[in-house]
Amino acid sequence: MLPVRRTRNLIASLAAVLSTAAGEASSSPLLSRLATVPVDGAEIVAYDPATNCAFVTSGAKVVTVHLGAGDDPVVVRESDLRDLVPGAGEVSHVAVDPAGRGFLAVTVLPILRAHEPGRVVFLSTRTGRPLGSVPVGHNPDACAFDAEGARLVVANEGEPATIGGVVIDPPGSVSVVRLDRVRDARGLAALDAASVVTLYPAFSAPPTGVRIHPRNAASPSLDLEPESIAILGDEAFVTCQENDAILRVDLRVPAITALAGLGRVERTVDARADGSIEIDDVRPALAMPDQIAAFRHRDGRAFLLTADEGDARGVIGKDRTPLADVRRPAKREALVCGFSPAPAPLTGARSVSVLDAATLVRVADTGDRFERETAARMPAWFNADVVGAKVEPDARSRSRGPEPEGLAVGVVAGRRYAFCTLERPGAIAVLDLEEPTAPTLVELLPTAPDGDLGPEGVCFVRPDDTPTGAAWLIVGFEGSGTVAVLRVGTTLLR
Repeated sequence: MLPVRRTRNLIASLAAVLSTAAGEASSSPLLSRLATVPVDGAEIVAYDPATNCAFVTSGAKVVTVHLGAGDDPVVVRESDLRDLVPGAGEVSHVAVDPAGRGFLAVTVLPILRAHEPGRVVFLSTRTGRPLGSVPVGHNPDACAFDAEGARLVVANEGEPATIGGVVIDPPGSVSVVRLDRVRDARGLAALDAASVVTLYPAFSAPPTGVRIHPRNAASPSLDLEPESIAILGDEAFVTCQENDAILRVDLRVPAITALAGLGRVERTVDARADGSIEIDDVRPALAMPDQIAAFRHRDGRAFLLTADEGDARGVIGKDRTPLADVRRPAKREALVCGFSPAPAPLTGARSVSVLDAATLVRVADTGDRFERETAARMPAWFNADVVGAKVEPDARSRSRGPEPEGLAVGVVAGRRYAFCTLERPGAIAVLDLEEPTAPTLVELLPTAPDGDLGPEGVCFVRPDDTPTGAAWLIVGFEGSGTVAVLRVGTTLLR
């Protein structure tokens, strides 16, 4: 076993000093920290109840953490895909087979990611060794199993790159891997390209509200960049973040059946990085969602949730990317879309949206609540950037504010909640979804004051799947290189 410090990461002492100075307590009646374990570059997390292990993406590695009772996690293994798969580069996502066949799926980008397609590699949950692999599209960014484990869906982002002055822009796509004939982990060795269908969006003109870069006006399908996946029954829903859109995929065929632009919303935000907290700028905004989740309400209605982060392809004239698509109109003004008609909207709605899964129409969102709550609960960390040992409050206000990033949905004591990670600089928001068209923010847990920075992926673990009988939340913090295990209680603050 690898040595593990159960206390804090390398920046813990700094964070403790800052927390004390700011007078901000990191506590919540609903969420209580059980333990934190260091994992460099921790990003996406998945959990296997059969082994009581979390699997965490970490650069080119998948790190296995045995959780014990939740308060005593131990890193037991690091699987470096560069050693296991020829030509492998970064690992982007991980998901555990829900059918209990003893394997997990890992999306792997090649070293020359724009030139070559990626792969899904299946690893044993008990040994971390490869059991099989299949080719998928370019830049696989996320994967998800359907509820029965019969299919694995992969979002292939197809990000462009400039190599030797030449723009390489591979197409975005969605791959569907058939696993219905895999009875156990041994059956994975027989999988090959014939087990995969890769779908490429095809349309001659983009639907209303879908962002297409002018460079790809003549080939709009090439511009789509699938990002994150949610599955509900026989349908998958895939965010295209830079395009401010969602793809619907019928998994029975399989085929892409819809592409919907998410449109503008009006938002009151702090859009100026001037060192003060002033949530008074009324601006149009685009959701540009990152992660997505899906659920069916007890009355049968189906809904989607999106974390409206607003990540874009870079600043025009500043970033060396062929498809840079945002600009800053003034030194302290917020990022706006670089090729949208006036008034140019903000990149990112800084919220969680609720969409009707049948129509892909927004029926509710959290508005400015995340910014107002972080301003009230953790003002010294409001929209902050952390550079080395320095915390710079308000520095991210002109970019994407609190940056809603990761999403998980779970039921605790008969009530359904959504858990959303706020990347800048670190907090977890909890939404009550009992009435999906009116989600309520019931708690916000600051994590940055305790040294856990930049939360990305989040995984909800049902009470029946933990050894303690209490629900858990497992969060990967890319900024601090930590993984936190939180107990989800049943007592709400309000």
